[in-house]
Amino acid sequence: MTIFVSILSFIQIGIGYAFDIKFISNSPVLVIFMLFLSFGLSMQAIGFMISTACENVKTGYAVAYAFILLAIVMQLFFSGGYIIYYLYSDEVELWEKIVRFILE
Repeated sequence: MTIFVSILSFIQIGIGYAFDIKFISNSPVLVIFMLFLSFGLSMQAIGFMISTACENVKTGYAVAYAFILLAIVMQLFFSGGYIIYYLYSDEVELWEKIVRFILE
């Protein structure tokens, strides 16, 4: 499986160079390869964990889908600049102060 992930990593790097994606073309090939390789291996490990923890296929699909949705929501939540404003601003509502207290 590691060979398959390595091949896919090189394919992704090649596509990045073909479409002139600045993140890939401005970074060293070894760094990008390690990034894609570690991402692929971590996705593989999560897949093995889900398949081990779930007894049937329907439950596995549901857990994997919930994991993907949670990852998308967290990425959208933390990628916006407004989260920094909510965490450090003095002019916030009460619920925001409670969340800030919990996160400290």
